Amino acid sequence: VFVKWSTQVRNLYTLVVSLENKKGQLLSLISFLTKEDVNIAYLQIGESGGAKFVDMCQLEIEYTGDTKRLKERLSQRYKLIEFVPKKDAYKGAE
Repeated sequence: VFVKWSTQVRNLYTLVVSLENKKGQLLSLISFLTKEDVNIAYLQIGESGGAKFVDMCQLEIEYTGDTKRLKERLSQRYKLIEFVPKKDAYKGAE
């Protein structure tokens, strides 16, 4: 059996977006992230209370690609609130 270990380090990020409160929006976000080769490690949805937008959708993701490009693409499709590395110097390492 031949085994090859990946040398790419997958970086962890905290992603917070506000989703429109309508059917299929969460599926759309998950599908988009899957196409961008993003691994979702954690997902939490805030309550909507009947508002047009869900309060928040917080994700912990693993990603090796160009984060600037991913942020731009996310901003074009969703209301991006936060996109920060998990080991942000100001928030402390986890």
